[in-house]
Amino acid sequence: MLGLVNDQLFLFSALTLVASIAGVIVGAIMVGPGRLTQPIALAIGLVAVAAWFDAGSTSLTRPDQLYLTQMLIAFSTTLYIGPAILVGFAQVIAQGGKKLTSFIVLFAATQSIGGLIGTALLSTYEVYREKQHSFDIVQHLTATDPVVAQALAQSANAVSGALLDPGIRGTTGLSSLSQRVAIEANVLAYNDVFRLVAIVAAATTLFLFSLLVYRRHNARIAALAVAQSGHIA
Repeated sequence: MLGLVNDQLFLFSALTLVASIAGVIVGAIMVGPGRLTQPIALAIGLVAVAAWFDAGSTSLTRPDQLYLTQMLIAFSTTLYIGPAILVGFAQVIAQGGKKLTSFIVLFAATQSIGGLIGTALLSTYEVYREKQHSFDIVQHLTATDPVVAQALAQSANAVSGALLDPGIRGTTGLSSLSQRVAIEANVLAYNDVFRLVAIVAAATTLFLFSLLVYRRHNARIAALAVAQSGHIA
C-alpha cells in the first residue's frame, strides 16, 4: 500500500529471519523441567508489547521503524513453538508414549488449521475496519474544506504539464485523493488489527501467569501438608 519494493524490504526480512533463529536457540536454552509454561507466557507477552507499539503506525512509517517490533514478534513465534510441543510431549510420555504418533499428527494439524483460521479472521477484520475507516474519512471530506481543496489543486497542478484539459486534471486530482484515502484507511485498519492482537495476547499472557501462580500456590499447600503430616508422624 505504501509503494515499497522488495529491495527496500530486504534488510527487514533478513532481520526477522535472524530473530526467528534466535527464538529457537533461546527457547532451547530456557526449556527445562518445570519451565515450560514460562517461555510460552514470555513469548505471547512479547507479541502483545510489539503489536501494541505497531498499532501506532502511520502512512509515513517505514520498515526501519518496525525492525525492533517485528523482530520481537518473529522471535516470539519460534520461542513459543518449542515449549508448546514439549508441554504436550511430556503429557504423552507420562502416559507411556502410546499416543505419540497421534499427538504429533494432532499438533501439526492444529497448528496448520489454527494458522489458517487466525489469518482468515484477522484478514476479515482488517477488511471490515478498512471499509469503516474509508467511510468515516470520506464523510469528513468536502470540496469546501480548504485542506481538501488544496490537496485537489496540488494533484491537478502536478499533471498540468501533461494534461491540458482542466476537467481531466480535476478527475486526476479526485483519483489521487481517493488513493490517499485508501492508504490512510488501510493503515488505520492494520493498526486496529495490531491492537486486537495486542489485547488478545495480553489477555492470554495474564491467563498463563495466573495459571502459574495457581499451580505454585497449590504446590506450596501440598508441600506444607506433607511437612505437617511428617511432623505429626
